[in-house]
Amino acid sequence: VLGPAEGGVRIRNLAEAGRREVESVECVVEPDLLFPLLRWGDLARYRARPAAHILMPQDFETRTGLPEDILKARYPKTFAYLARFEPLLRRRAAYRRYQEDRPFYSMYNVGPYTANGVKVAWRRMDTRLTPAVLEPINHPLLGWRPVIPQETCVLIDCDTADEAHYLCALVGSALVGFLVGAHSVAGGKGFGTPGILEFIRLRRFDPDCELHRELATASRAAHAWAAREAEGGTPDALAEVQQEIDTAAAALWGLDSSEHQAIARFMA
Repeated sequence: VLGPAEGGVRIRNLAEAGRREVESVECVVEPDLLFPLLRWGDLARYRARPAAHILMPQDFETRTGLPEDILKARYPKTFAYLARFEPLLRRRAAYRRYQEDRPFYSMYNVGPYTANGVKVAWRRMDTRLTPAVLEPINHPLLGWRPVIPQETCVLIDCDTADEAHYLCALVGSALVGFLVGAHSVAGGKGFGTPGILEFIRLRRFDPDCELHRELATASRAAHAWAAREAEGGTPDALAEVQQEIDTAAAALWGLDSSEHQAIARFMA
Protein backbone atom coordinates (compact mmCIF):
# COMPACT_ATOMS: atom_id res chain seq x y z
CA VAL A 1 0.00 0.00 0.00
CA LEU A 2 1.73 3.16 -1.25
CA GLY A 3 -0.65 5.89 -0.17
CA PRO A 4 -4.02 7.55 -0.72
CA ALA A 5 -5.38 8.14 -4.21
CA GLU A 6 -8.56 9.47 -5.75
CA GLY A 7 -11.20 6.76 -5.52
CA GLY A 8 -9.14 4.44 -3.32
CA VAL A 9 -5.54 3.67 -2.37
CA ARG A 10 -2.50 3.18 -4.55
CA ILE A 11 -0.89 -0.26 -4.40
CA ARG A 12 2.02 -2.09 -6.00
CA ASN A 13 2.08 -5.86 -6.21
CA LEU A 14 5.07 -7.79 -4.86
CA ALA A 15 5.93 -9.22 -8.27
CA GLU A 16 9.24 -10.66 -7.11
CA ALA A 17 7.86 -12.38 -4.00
CA GLY A 18 6.30 -15.47 -5.63
CA ARG A 19 7.68 -18.46 -7.43
CA ARG A 20 6.03 -17.49 -10.73
CA GLU A 21 7.09 -14.56 -12.86
CA VAL A 22 4.31 -11.95 -12.90
CA GLU A 23 3.85 -8.46 -14.22
CA SER A 24 4.78 -5.62 -11.86
CA VAL A 25 1.72 -3.41 -11.50
CA GLU A 26 1.06 -0.15 -9.70
CA CYS A 27 -2.56 0.97 -9.66
CA VAL A 28 -5.48 2.24 -7.57
CA VAL A 29 -7.97 -0.11 -5.90
CA GLU A 30 -10.78 0.33 -3.40
CA PRO A 31 -9.53 -0.11 0.19
CA ASP A 32 -12.39 -2.32 1.41
CA LEU A 33 -10.84 -5.69 0.47
CA LEU A 34 -7.27 -4.98 1.56
CA PHE A 35 -5.96 -6.56 4.77
CA PRO A 36 -2.59 -6.66 6.59
CA LEU A 37 -0.76 -9.85 5.57
CA LEU A 38 1.43 -11.75 8.02
CA ARG A 39 4.06 -13.76 6.17
CA TRP A 40 6.35 -16.46 7.53
CA GLY A 41 9.22 -14.02 8.05
CA ASP A 42 7.00 -11.50 9.85
CA LEU A 43 6.28 -13.91 12.69
CA ALA A 44 8.46 -14.67 15.69
CA ARG A 45 7.80 -15.89 19.21
CA TYR A 46 5.45 -13.39 20.89
CA ARG A 47 5.90 -10.91 18.02
CA ALA A 48 4.00 -10.43 14.76
CA ARG A 49 4.66 -7.50 12.43
CA PRO A 50 2.79 -7.63 9.10
CA ALA A 51 4.96 -6.07 6.40
CA ALA A 52 2.66 -6.49 3.39
CA HIS A 53 -1.02 -6.57 2.47
CA ILE A 54 -3.33 -9.02 0.78
CA LEU A 55 -6.32 -8.43 -1.46
CA MET A 56 -9.18 -10.70 -0.37
CA PRO A 57 -12.25 -10.51 -2.66
CA GLN A 58 -13.72 -13.33 -0.60
CA ASP A 59 -17.05 -14.12 1.03
CA PHE A 60 -15.72 -15.54 4.29
CA GLU A 61 -19.02 -17.15 5.22
CA THR A 62 -19.55 -19.05 1.96
CA ARG A 63 -15.79 -19.71 1.67
CA THR A 64 -15.63 -18.62 -1.95
CA GLY A 65 -14.93 -15.50 -3.99
CA LEU A 66 -17.49 -12.72 -4.15
CA PRO A 67 -19.76 -13.09 -7.20
CA GLU A 68 -18.24 -11.36 -10.21
CA ASP A 69 -21.25 -9.10 -10.77
CA ILE A 70 -21.03 -7.85 -7.18
CA LEU A 71 -17.27 -7.31 -7.38
CA LYS A 72 -17.62 -5.39 -10.68
CA ALA A 73 -20.41 -3.19 -9.31
CA ARG A 74 -18.98 -2.42 -5.87
CA TYR A 75 -15.25 -2.61 -6.50
CA PRO A 76 -14.62 -1.97 -10.22
CA LYS A 77 -10.98 -0.94 -9.72
CA THR A 78 -10.26 -4.08 -7.73
CA PHE A 79 -11.91 -6.27 -10.37
CA ALA A 80 -9.92 -4.58 -13.15
CA TYR A 81 -6.70 -5.26 -11.27
CA LEU A 82 -7.55 -8.93 -10.69
CA ALA A 83 -8.65 -9.38 -14.31
CA ARG A 84 -5.10 -8.58 -15.44
CA PHE A 85 -4.01 -11.81 -13.75
CA GLU A 86 -7.01 -14.02 -14.58
CA PRO A 87 -5.05 -16.65 -16.59
CA LEU A 88 -2.51 -17.01 -13.80
CA LEU A 89 -5.18 -17.18 -11.09
CA ARG A 90 -7.03 -19.89 -12.98
CA ARG A 91 -3.85 -22.00 -13.14
CA ARG A 92 -3.53 -22.26 -9.36
CA ALA A 93 -3.51 -25.92 -8.32
CA ALA A 94 -5.95 -25.49 -5.41
CA TYR A 95 -8.31 -23.48 -7.62
CA ARG A 96 -8.33 -26.11 -10.38
CA ARG A 97 -8.89 -28.90 -7.89
CA TYR A 98 -11.50 -27.39 -5.58
CA GLN A 99 -12.99 -24.20 -7.02
CA GLU A 100 -12.87 -24.29 -10.81
CA ASP A 101 -16.60 -23.52 -11.05
CA ARG A 102 -16.27 -20.42 -8.85
CA PRO A 103 -14.96 -16.89 -9.48
CA PHE A 104 -11.38 -17.04 -10.73
CA TYR A 105 -10.03 -15.13 -7.70
CA SER A 106 -11.58 -17.51 -5.13
CA MET A 107 -9.24 -18.62 -2.35
CA TYR A 108 -9.05 -22.14 -0.96
CA ASN A 109 -9.33 -22.80 2.79
CA VAL A 110 -10.40 -19.26 3.67
CA GLY A 111 -13.37 -19.04 6.02
CA PRO A 112 -14.83 -17.08 8.94
CA TYR A 113 -11.87 -18.03 11.13
CA THR A 114 -9.54 -16.24 8.69
CA ALA A 115 -11.29 -12.91 9.17
CA ASN A 116 -11.74 -13.25 12.92
CA GLY A 117 -10.21 -10.35 14.78
CA VAL A 118 -8.24 -12.24 17.45
CA LYS A 119 -6.03 -15.20 16.59
CA VAL A 120 -2.98 -17.14 17.66
CA ALA A 121 -0.54 -17.93 14.88
CA TRP A 122 2.78 -19.70 14.53
CA ARG A 123 5.09 -20.80 11.74
CA ARG A 124 4.81 -24.11 10.00
CA MET A 125 8.01 -25.75 8.73
CA ASP A 126 10.10 -24.53 11.64
CA THR A 127 12.34 -26.10 14.26
CA ARG A 128 10.25 -24.93 17.22
CA LEU A 129 6.91 -23.26 17.84
CA THR A 130 6.82 -19.48 17.49
CA PRO A 131 3.34 -18.40 18.68
CA ALA A 132 2.10 -14.82 18.72
CA VAL A 133 -1.27 -13.19 19.28
CA LEU A 134 -2.76 -11.31 16.32
CA GLU A 135 -5.21 -8.52 17.04
CA PRO A 136 -6.82 -6.05 14.62
CA ILE A 137 -4.64 -3.21 13.34
CA ASN A 138 -5.83 0.36 12.91
CA HIS A 139 -4.27 1.14 9.54
CA PRO A 140 -4.05 4.88 8.69
CA LEU A 141 -5.59 4.32 5.24
CA LEU A 142 -7.66 1.16 5.70
CA GLY A 143 -9.06 1.62 9.20
CA TRP A 144 -9.44 -1.32 11.56
CA ARG A 145 -8.53 -4.62 9.88
CA PRO A 146 -7.91 -8.16 11.13
CA VAL A 147 -4.48 -9.57 10.33
CA ILE A 148 -4.50 -12.38 7.74
CA PRO A 149 -1.74 -15.01 8.18
CA GLN A 150 -0.19 -16.49 5.06
CA GLU A 151 -0.74 -20.19 4.39
CA THR A 152 2.77 -20.89 5.73
CA CYS A 153 1.45 -20.00 9.19
CA VAL A 154 -0.98 -21.89 11.40
CA LEU A 155 -3.87 -19.88 12.80
CA ILE A 156 -6.40 -20.56 15.54
CA ASP A 157 -9.20 -18.05 16.02
CA CYS A 158 -10.22 -17.13 19.56
CA ASP A 159 -13.24 -15.49 21.14
CA THR A 160 -11.33 -13.00 23.30
CA ALA A 161 -7.86 -11.54 23.69
CA ASP A 162 -7.55 -13.25 27.09
CA GLU A 163 -8.23 -16.63 25.51
CA ALA A 164 -5.70 -15.92 22.76
CA HIS A 165 -2.97 -14.93 25.20
CA TYR A 166 -3.67 -17.99 27.35
CA LEU A 167 -3.36 -20.25 24.30
CA CYS A 168 -0.28 -18.42 23.07
CA ALA A 169 1.46 -18.88 26.41
CA LEU A 170 0.67 -22.60 26.44
CA VAL A 171 1.85 -23.14 22.87
CA GLY A 172 4.97 -21.12 23.63
CA SER A 173 5.79 -23.09 26.77
CA ALA A 174 8.74 -25.45 26.98
CA LEU A 175 6.46 -28.38 27.81
CA VAL A 176 4.24 -28.04 24.72
CA GLY A 177 7.33 -27.39 22.61
CA PHE A 178 8.82 -30.62 23.91
CA LEU A 179 5.66 -32.59 23.14
CA VAL A 180 5.35 -31.16 19.63
CA GLY A 181 9.02 -31.83 18.96
CA ALA A 182 8.56 -35.44 20.05
CA HIS A 183 5.60 -35.84 17.69
CA SER A 184 6.77 -33.90 14.62
CA VAL A 185 9.78 -33.76 12.33
CA ALA A 186 11.44 -30.38 12.90
CA GLY A 187 11.53 -28.30 9.74
CA GLY A 188 9.12 -30.61 7.91
CA LYS A 189 5.81 -29.66 6.34
CA GLY A 190 3.91 -31.41 9.10
CA PHE A 191 5.67 -29.61 11.94
CA GLY A 192 3.34 -27.57 14.09
CA THR A 193 0.20 -28.17 12.02
CA PRO A 194 -3.17 -27.72 13.77
CA GLY A 195 -3.42 -31.52 13.95
CA ILE A 196 -0.97 -31.53 16.86
CA LEU A 197 -3.76 -30.24 19.08
CA GLU A 198 -5.40 -33.65 18.78
CA PHE A 199 -2.44 -35.15 20.63
CA ILE A 200 -1.92 -32.49 23.31
CA ARG A 201 -4.52 -31.95 26.01
CA LEU A 202 -4.87 -28.18 25.96
CA ARG A 203 -7.71 -27.23 28.27
CA ARG A 204 -10.29 -24.70 27.11
CA PHE A 205 -9.72 -21.23 28.51
CA ASP A 206 -11.50 -20.72 31.82
CA PRO A 207 -11.52 -17.07 32.96
CA ASP A 208 -12.24 -18.25 36.51
CA CYS A 209 -9.07 -20.35 36.65
CA GLU A 210 -6.18 -18.53 38.31
CA LEU A 211 -3.53 -20.43 36.32
CA HIS A 212 -5.28 -19.59 33.04
CA ARG A 213 -5.38 -15.91 33.93
CA GLU A 214 -1.73 -16.06 34.99
CA LEU A 215 -0.74 -17.50 31.62
CA ALA A 216 -2.71 -14.84 29.75
CA THR A 217 -1.04 -12.08 31.78
CA ALA A 218 2.40 -13.58 31.20
CA SER A 219 1.77 -13.76 27.44
CA ARG A 220 0.89 -10.06 27.36
CA ALA A 221 4.12 -9.29 29.20
CA ALA A 222 6.07 -11.53 26.82
CA HIS A 223 4.66 -9.66 23.81
CA ALA A 224 5.62 -6.33 25.35
CA TRP A 225 9.17 -7.45 26.10
CA ALA A 226 9.55 -9.12 22.70
CA ALA A 227 8.64 -5.82 21.03
CA ARG A 228 11.26 -4.01 23.12
CA GLU A 229 13.86 -6.68 22.38
CA ALA A 230 13.22 -6.25 18.63
CA GLU A 231 14.04 -2.56 19.05
CA GLY A 232 17.36 -3.32 20.74
CA GLY A 233 16.21 -3.98 24.28
CA THR A 234 17.66 -6.61 26.59
CA PRO A 235 16.40 -10.19 26.24
CA ASP A 236 16.75 -10.87 29.97
CA ALA A 237 13.25 -9.67 30.87
CA LEU A 238 11.68 -11.83 28.18
CA ALA A 239 13.62 -14.84 29.47
CA GLU A 240 12.21 -14.23 32.96
CA VAL A 241 8.66 -14.08 31.63
CA GLN A 242 9.29 -17.28 29.69
CA GLN A 243 10.25 -18.99 32.93
CA GLU A 244 6.95 -17.84 34.46
CA ILE A 245 5.08 -19.27 31.47
CA ASP A 246 6.95 -22.57 31.67
CA THR A 247 6.24 -22.89 35.39
CA ALA A 248 2.52 -22.14 35.05
CA ALA A 249 2.14 -24.46 32.05
CA ALA A 250 3.87 -27.29 33.90
CA ALA A 251 1.55 -26.76 36.86
CA LEU A 252 -1.47 -27.35 34.60
CA TRP A 253 -0.20 -30.88 33.95
CA GLY A 254 0.88 -31.45 37.55
CA LEU A 255 4.64 -31.54 36.88
CA ASP A 256 6.93 -30.75 39.78
CA SER A 257 9.68 -28.14 39.53
CA SER A 258 12.50 -30.60 38.76
CA GLU A 259 10.54 -32.16 35.90
CA HIS A 260 9.62 -28.92 34.16
CA GLN A 261 13.12 -27.50 34.70
CA ALA A 262 14.59 -30.55 32.99
CA ILE A 263 12.25 -30.04 30.02
CA ALA A 264 13.10 -26.33 29.88
CA ARG A 265 16.85 -27.12 29.85
CA PHE A 266 16.31 -29.67 27.08
CA MET A 267 14.35 -27.18 24.95
CA ALA A 268 16.94 -24.44 25.51
